[in-house]
Amino acid sequence: MSMLDRLFSSSNLFISDGGLETDLNFHTRADMPLFASFVLLDSPDGREMLRRYVDTYLDLAEAAGRSFVLGTPTWRANGGWGPKLGLDDPGIRDIAVLFNSPGICETLILGATIS
Repeated sequence: MSMLDRLFSSSNLFISDGGLETDLNFHTRADMPLFASFVLLDSPDGREMLRRYVDTYLDLAEAAGRSFVLGTPTWRANGGWGPKLGLDDPGIRDIAVLFNSPGICETLILGATIS
């Protein structure tokens, strides 16, 4: 059973994040051209902004005794928006592959070491 199948078939309630770009835009003044939050993955400061954002939701989930479903900051990394952000098809693929690789979210955003 896939992770998504397990999520949808679970009787447990989950907490998910919401409004990443809006939150970072208004609360941290993050520089995200065209609301593209994946650019934050390119710098330590950007990753720290993402880490703090995620930490708030992780703390909430822990306090509520719930699991947490994390979205990705890659929704603008696609053929429609990529060229507007200076990315060609291989650049878009690189971002999608990198961020969706097993453990990369934990490594880049959460700072965890993947064993």
